[in-house]
This record gives sequence, C-alpha cells and structure tokens, in this order.
Amino acid sequence: MNKNWGLSIGLLATLSTTIGCGPDSSSLPVDTSSQATTIPDESFGVKSATADDPVHCELRIPGTVSAGAEFVVQITLSPQALYEIKPLDDSVNRSAIELGPTTLNLTLPQTWVLKGPWKSPPAQRSAQADRHLVHEGPTPFERTVVVPQATPRGNYLMLCTVTYQACNARQCLRNQTHKLSMNINVVD
Repeated sequence: MNKNWGLSIGLLATLSTTIGCGPDSSSLPVDTSSQATTIPDESFGVKSATADDPVHCELRIPGTVSAGAEFVVQITLSPQALYEIKPLDDSVNRSAIELGPTTLNLTLPQTWVLKGPWKSPPAQRSAQADRHLVHEGPTPFERTVVVPQATPRGNYLMLCTVTYQACNARQCLRNQTHKLSMNINVVD
C-alpha cells in the first residue's frame, strides 16, 4: 500500500464523521486498479448508481428557508441489491488496514451552524458470516442546520462531499467520491 494513501485514510478518519463499509476489508479482495476516484462536482444533488459504482446518492434540502430557522439536510445512500455499507457510528474502532471509510462532509455558507450529529435508521445484521451491522437499500442520513437570524436574503449553495466504498460478499469496490450540491433560498 502506498504510504501516502494510508496517511490519507487516517486523516479522513480523524477529520470526518466516518461510516465503515462492508465486512472487515482485510478479509476480502479489494479493487486496487485505482486507489480512489474523484468524480467532478455533480450539477444536481443526485448521483446515480452504475455498474462500477452500485450506490445511488441523493442530497435533499428545502428550496426555501427563513432566516433564523432550522432545516434538515438529508443524504440518502442507496446500495444496489447484494451491496451494503456500515452504519454511521463515531465510536467504531478502525484498524489501520481497514479500507474504504465513508464520510459525509457538509460545506455550509459562512455563519450557518450544524446542530447535533448525523442520524440514520437502525442498522441490520449482515447476511455474511460475521453478522456485522450494515445498511442495505436506501438509507437516509440526516443532520440539522441552523440559519442565523442575521442571514441576508438570497440564494446560497449547500455542498456535501460523500466518500464511500460499497462491499458485497465477494469484494469491496474501490472508493468513490462525489460532490453533491443544491441551492437554498433564504427569505425573511
């Protein structure tokens, strides 16, 4: 493994809320044809699943919000059939050899504030032998954002950078990174 890649994984785990993905990656083959793929910014808040990347991603926010209000940002990760991702859990202990951490990083307009941790539905037991906790199918991750009362009216950009690795019973695929963005209008 490239030393810089190992450092990058460690940095991501330290700086971001992390979701592990699939079974213990040390026991499964990993597609190493590319260490990570960075997809250019998506023009909308949606990234469709493909044969090489079997996870559909969607960012949802309200179109309009009042200054001084709170709203919920929802990122839905939807692995296709037979693929899974681990649940969001800040207390998970990662080994240095575990690959593919999933991160959800919100970039907010200046002065806007995140309130509380990410929330998601309860995880289920994997069908794999070790029965680790996973999410299969559409899984919404939600977080509250506070828009300060002093926020001027106007259109603001919300950006979420999503990095994950989809796993099935035979392998963990290479990491994928997507930047999902949407505009939100602040009114009085």
